[in-house]
Amino acid sequence: MRVRTRRGTRDQTAPERLAARRLHPVSGVRGDIEVTEEVCDEHELPHLLVTDGDDDDDPWELGCPICNYADYRERQAASEVEDLDGVGAKTAEKLAAAGIGSLDDLRGADVEAVADEVQGVSEDRLREWQAAANASAAAD
Repeated sequence: MRVRTRRGTRDQTAPERLAARRLHPVSGVRGDIEVTEEVCDEHELPHLLVTDGDDDDDPWELGCPICNYADYRERQAASEVEDLDGVGAKTAEKLAAAGIGSLDDLRGADVEAVADEVQGVSEDRLREWQAAANASAAAD
């Protein structure tokens, strides 16, 4: 694959192919990925600049795709029970009544016992929330 750089076009290097595979394409969006000369010190991958094709005046400076993804995961990490997908105020109240007031409580909870006590919350859903709480702890 050919890539566009500020100095022209050239063949894509192995680290650049790896970086491009780690990008998640967005359906229906057309644009370009520019491989810059700047390289990530940690991963030795080139920084990327993404333009949408329609508005080149506002490019997205992705930087190192691996570092960018790590930053994204950190921003998405839950810090409270209500931050978990599918837990609103009412579910958080039900969980608190069952002794789940924090992510630490959730991590150590007996899924079967909590599911029996909290109406409308299945064991599978509790396991999903535990996995998300564990992922949040790993991101810290």
